[in-house]
Amino acid sequence: MTLFLCAAANGHPTTGTKTDFTQTIKRLFDAPSGVTVEVDNKYGAIAVESWDKKQVEIEARIVVSANSESEARPVFDRIQVHFKVVGNTITAATGIGEESSSSWWNAFGVSSSSKTEFRIHYRIRLPKSGSVRLTNKYDDILIGALHGDAELNLDYGSFNLQSARNVTLRLNFATGTLGTAQNLDAEISNANHCRLQSVETGYLFTNNSRLTIGQAGNLNIDARNDAFAIGAVQKLNFQGRYADLDVRRLAEGNLSGRYSDIRIRNLDEA
Repeated sequence: MTLFLCAAANGHPTTGTKTDFTQTIKRLFDAPSGVTVEVDNKYGAIAVESWDKKQVEIEARIVVSANSESEARPVFDRIQVHFKVVGNTITAATGIGEESSSSWWNAFGVSSSSKTEFRIHYRIRLPKSGSVRLTNKYDDILIGALHGDAELNLDYGSFNLQSARNVTLRLNFATGTLGTAQNLDAEISNANHCRLQSVETGYLFTNNSRLTIGQAGNLNIDARNDAFAIGAVQKLNFQGRYADLDVRRLAEGNLSGRYSDIRIRNLDEA
């Protein structure tokens, strides 16, 4: 159930010639058992934190950098946040309308006609037992500790996820850190550097990426043109092509590579 909605626009000078005008949209929902919050966004960050309330709060902050309020207003009018509740899933999706047939938005949220810049930032608060399903382009995803699941679909940004039960990562031109996860399902492409600190069971399909893994129980990796540095792993199934693998300590493994460099520093005795 929606409890309130508020929106406000304020102007704040920037260091350049433009001024930041801000509009905030906030919605509060009752959180059913096993709630999942789904957000689909671009041109702005998504931050998630847990709290003790049995509610979900979604705050979208739209920031437009323009020469005047009259120039910013049409941008606010074209940006909408669509909310939907289906079962135990609460969804917020960013909608950006066309400016005109002769203009467009580039990958940095800049209008081609007036050079007006905008960002759309989300802050999500939900029960710690809740789950999230997040899609973002051209900015970051930040998540604290969750007892539920986390799915991240990220293009051209960075992420930081402290902990979650089951984690799904779909990354393209993205970097970041995952703290701990019981189960990990990851497809990672063109990632300059990703760090996975602790994973119990993981399935990774990677391409043209660099990854560091602290410790893991059972890892299954299919790598293409990647570099892996792994601390300690109990069981490792690795298939690589044009891949580098460096493992500090391994208990059990099935490793194969074509045009690959594989190094196991310490192999535990059976």
